[in-house]
Amino acid sequence: MMEAARLKRARRRLRGYFFGSGIILAFLYILAAAFIVRLVGVELSRFWSTALIAAAVLLGGSYGIVLFSSIGIHIVRRLLKRQPIMDAED
Repeated sequence: MMEAARLKRARRRLRGYFFGSGIILAFLYILAAAFIVRLVGVELSRFWSTALIAAAVLLGGSYGIVLFSSIGIHIVRRLLKRQPIMDAED
């Protein structure tokens, strides 16, 4: 029973880290877009906002690839060592 509660807390913490980092990245992209639109002006804002959205999509995709590959490597290592996949320390 105690182990299940520890695992649940660890999963919730990991989920919080993942969503929190995504929110921070989104906020930084909003700030960057606002700065560039203000700097360049309204006429060229469509080009720059499109470029920022494309960069955000690329960054999000690479972030997802790195995240899921690191999770996959972690799972494979644990399975090969015959250890539990997720400990409370993870």
